Amino acid sequence: MILRFVALLLALALAAVSIGAVFAHGTADPNVTPRPTPGPTVRSAP
Repeated sequence: MILRFVALLLALALAAVSIGAVFAHGTADPNVTPRPTPGPTVRSAP
């Protein structure tokens, strides 16, 4: 149970880091349309 939770947390962290790297580099993939970097916390904005 705990190992599964840790694995899920690790996968989410890895995905967040990869997405952050893509946004920081300005979407290196030519197929992806470049979008302005969103705020750090868009959901919690009032």
